[in-house]
Amino acid sequence: MRFLVPSQTRGRGWGRQLASAFLHFAPRLGYMSCIFNLVFATNVASIRLWEKLGFERVGVVKGAGSLKGYTELVDAYIYGYQFPETSIIRSGGGKE
Repeated sequence: MRFLVPSQTRGRGWGRQLASAFLHFAPRLGYMSCIFNLVFATNVASIRLWEKLGFERVGVVKGAGSLKGYTELVDAYIYGYQFPETSIIRSGGGKE
């Protein structure tokens, strides 16, 4: 799963809106958990957002990418989220 916000619109709350919509609809679509598997360590705003929303850092990919403006490879974090059982709608149509 990933969200991309164009650089010219950053800082306006679009990432939070996308994440909130995802957290609302995902369990209704049957998601029990999810991961965001490539949050670069340099993306402080994204890291703050996921942690504020209750995501847990579950892994690190060392030297995941060569980013513009950085001379060394940048690490990336993997963030996971477990939806509360009460929010998940099973394929049978109702919450269990």
